[in-house]
Amino acid sequence: RDPSPILGPRPDNGYANFPTMVHPDDLPTFKSATQACMDKGQSYTCEFRVVSTDGQLKWLVAKGVLIRDVDGNPERITGMTQDVTKDKEVEQQLRLSSTVFESREAILITDVSANILDANPAFGKLTGFEKNDLVGQNARMLRTGHLPLILCLQVLQRLVSSLSLSLR
Repeated sequence: RDPSPILGPRPDNGYANFPTMVHPDDLPTFKSATQACMDKGQSYTCEFRVVSTDGQLKWLVAKGVLIRDVDGNPERITGMTQDVTKDKEVEQQLRLSSTVFESREAILITDVSANILDANPAFGKLTGFEKNDLVGQNARMLRTGHLPLILCLQVLQRLVSSLSLSLR
């Protein structure tokens, strides 16, 4: 198959210099896996980054097996390579989201129109609002003058308590 959808436009020499496309930090792992395949006949699975011919950083998973000639000598490695860049981006977003929502800092996430998309538990603890009551609302509802006075006083009291605890 044509690897250009993953690796970018085919260079003049084809992909003969593929190892030079492997990210320097991942090259030892890649070389070790392919060398063990050649030396011991082991199949391999290897996850690594490449810099495509058009300069994009991509994550790949390669699986390969050794093909021998009629005399039993190593001839080539054949296999498949899958672009898992999108999966890695999703993993990174999940790690970031996990970090944000485990934070003790009050965090409210809105879209560009200030519609509330999410809030972490610390925001609920600080303001008294439940996440389910916030999601879908516009953040402008949190401005004083748009909330009942008693609720504003409760939020202010929580803020003052929070500040006095952090100053101690």
